Amino acid sequence: MPAQIRKNFSVWWGPPKQFSNPDHDRRVSWLELFYDVVYVIAIARITHHFAAHITFSGFVEYACLFILIYWGWLNGSLHHDIHGNQGLRTRLMTLWQMMILAALAIMIDKMHGEYKAVTILFMIFQVFLTYLWESVGFYDKSHRRYSRPYTILYLTSFALMGVSLFTPDSWKVFLLPTILILNFTPAFITARLMKNSGVELDLTHSMFERL
Repeated sequence: MPAQIRKNFSVWWGPPKQFSNPDHDRRVSWLELFYDVVYVIAIARITHHFAAHITFSGFVEYACLFILIYWGWLNGSLHHDIHGNQGLRTRLMTLWQMMILAALAIMIDKMHGEYKAVTILFMIFQVFLTYLWESVGFYDKSHRRYSRPYTILYLTSFALMGVSLFTPDSWKVFLLPTILILNFTPAFITARLMKNSGVELDLTHSMFERL
């Protein structure tokens, strides 16, 4: 592929922005606002579901779903804030996340104590977020060591979700906390790696505004 064509494709597709070049004056985009609305709807749906099942098990179910939904929002939002740009790639990645969450919101009221469909949707989401972080290391080699913990632990979490589809409920008591820990651990590992390397990661005002 000629150099000029590669350059035009890069501008059009928009590879992930390098985290070493933050845009502190960035404003929250309309796409991000719509993205947040989808998560608000998903949280409203699980809250409505919990209101109809106010029991201890219903609370545990609600807490686990809320933590997983918040985990999805946090990953998508951080990736957009650190690596997002005006290219088509960023828009499509955000749109696909919204579609997965919309499907999840639809499935909430159809659980009836059966979590296989919801688990499969979270597995799809897990693979998607794994790709987001791994792709950063593909485009930006200097970031690969920071994105690798996400790839390893997220794929492990994905495997455990798959295992949970075929295990009795008594096993899920141990599997689910492990999955939650695996999904939230990479951020702390990466923060430690960056600190040891003397690298500072500054979030933009837009991220704090969304939080």
